[in-house]
Amino acid sequence: MKQFLLLLSIYLTFCYLSFAQTAEEYFLRGNAKVEKGDFRAAIEDYTKAIQINPNYAWAYINRGIAKFNLWDKFGACSDWSKAGELGLKDAYDYIRMYCK
Repeated sequence: MKQFLLLLSIYLTFCYLSFAQTAEEYFLRGNAKVEKGDFRAAIEDYTKAIQINPNYAWAYINRGIAKFNLWDKFGACSDWSKAGELGLKDAYDYIRMYCK
């Protein structure tokens, strides 16, 4: 029985890891959804990318763009600010243009 549980545990771990997506995959999927105009779904994907990699500055930038398209100016500016804190200088261009 112990061997069965060990094998089952290894199998389930392997299955989980083989189906887990990377931050980059969520980011790219979010980009595709933005191109289709599905901003809410894009935000979900960018959020997942950020959960996997909290230092993914471009995911913050793009999530901010999606939020801005849904009239969430405060959320957009917060995301752009975080991207700037992470060292992405482009973020400050968005802040200057849209967060006044």
